[in-house]
Amino acid sequence: MSTTPGPLLRADVCVVGAGPAGLTVAHELAGTGLRVLVLEAGPAAPPPGGVDVPSTRSVGLPYDPATTRSAGVGGSSLRWDIETPAGPDHVRLKELDPLDLEDRGARSGPGWPLTWDELAPHYRRARELFGLAPADPGRDAPVRGRLERRSYSFGRSAVFTTEVPALLAAHPHVTLLAGWTVTEAVPSPGGGQVARLRCWSEEHGATTVEARAYVLAGGGIENARLLLASRAGSPAGLGNDHDQVGRHFMEHPHYLAGVVVPSRGRDLTLASRRWDLVSRAGRPAQDKYALAPALVRRHGLLNAAYKVQLHTGATAPGFGHDGRVGQPVVDAYAALRAAVRLRDPSGVTPLELARLAAATPELARRAYRQVGAGRAGGAGRTVGHTSFRVRVMGEQEPSPSSRLTLAGTRDRLGVPEARLDWRLSETDVRSMVQGQHLVAEDLGSLLGGRVVTLLGRDGEPRPLGGAHHMGTTRMSTRPRDGVVDRDCRVHGVRNLFVAGSSVFPTGGAANPTLTVVALAARLARDLARELTTPAGREAPAPVASAAATPATTSAEPAASTVLAPAG
Repeated sequence: MSTTPGPLLRADVCVVGAGPAGLTVAHELAGTGLRVLVLEAGPAAPPPGGVDVPSTRSVGLPYDPATTRSAGVGGSSLRWDIETPAGPDHVRLKELDPLDLEDRGARSGPGWPLTWDELAPHYRRARELFGLAPADPGRDAPVRGRLERRSYSFGRSAVFTTEVPALLAAHPHVTLLAGWTVTEAVPSPGGGQVARLRCWSEEHGATTVEARAYVLAGGGIENARLLLASRAGSPAGLGNDHDQVGRHFMEHPHYLAGVVVPSRGRDLTLASRRWDLVSRAGRPAQDKYALAPALVRRHGLLNAAYKVQLHTGATAPGFGHDGRVGQPVVDAYAALRAAVRLRDPSGVTPLELARLAAATPELARRAYRQVGAGRAGGAGRTVGHTSFRVRVMGEQEPSPSSRLTLAGTRDRLGVPEARLDWRLSETDVRSMVQGQHLVAEDLGSLLGGRVVTLLGRDGEPRPLGGAHHMGTTRMSTRPRDGVVDRDCRVHGVRNLFVAGSSVFPTGGAANPTLTVVALAARLARDLARELTTPAGREAPAPVASAAATPATTSAEPAASTVLAPAG
């Protein structure tokens, strides 16, 4: 690897990362007269699904950081793969609920330093970028008992994999360079601002970028990793005076919470279609359900989105999954399992033991049916079992112990790799269990059946992540509570900003993409105002062409281009 310096690149704004966040910032700045440089570590024309990013080792809950993000122009949008009536490759879109931005006692640290009304115009702009009409406020409404409907829209991946990159490539004030990895942000003496970025490309080797403002848009893992690895001004990393960078890593835990049992003679197939992905006014849409905000506040819970999913398997469902065992017996069985695991029989009441004893004949019949199903399957015959399962995407408490740190290993460019310790808190588990018990009756009534809840004292959820990386550079009013301020500016570093879901103080129960794009549009608006005001206006600095001779400063290119890395 050559260490010969490459071209010196200059811009008004340098954006690090060409995923939805970075591309939105560049797109919104393109008409302001500011010179914008976008650097993307992955290829300009990535393969379908993008390129895995193997720079992070997972040491917490089961998780594969490499496959939950993607390098290449388009970023995470390269992995949007939902099939809809309008075609494949879509992503769910929804605004956060006003509840999600509040400072609630169930959480560690304060809520968002922004109100929902402040975000509203930027949500509208985000929907415009996806070609969608404004959200219909009438869709999110009470439906039955404790439940409220939550309506989701869908956006096309092509907006960020193809359309926005093509617009930027044709714009005279924007240069988008693929195959350029930022290895360090170097502060000025005193640390009050970033002086330059150190970069690497296969064609030009080591390169320096100088800009008036820098925006990190590499995602919830890479944003924190770059700040922690930028140690020229402090051994703790850039913007990490209060040990907040990398903390409060959040996901949206996805888990199975219950099974719907139909009333006698009732076919749930038609009723379950209220959860289907449909075409509404010519656009893909889907409804889920949530607890009413007043109940969430009253019980100190986290938010969650519930849906019912038709499931057909080739083997018999597990204990309680087909509804033949009533809820009291399921709960008693969970208590007995917990007592055995903890070696403490005091957790099982005499009533629960009596219920288990009374259910023994049915449990024996179930075991016999499962053995028979297994033998039939072994003989090559398929035994179908259909059930309606309650699936949940939950909010996670922003716990400081769920975090990203630097590992002792380095990547091929010498940058420390990351170590991800994703954890659930007691609040997370309590909220999952209690929330499911609160919605069970109304979910069953909505469908014309009953819900057997599978979460109890020993029925803790075993969640999967949703590839939603949030919270590692969280937004806060006070520097000791987070990494960026309400304007997404890194506390104490006046020309360094962060875009993306890493700035989320809380995650809510909505997919993060629409909020990511809305915050990026808001950041671009604020940057344009700050850098083009009469007091701060400077002559636009030229953006060097990637084809410049190494160790020179290039003149402005004739046209912006998306350049693939050499080799």
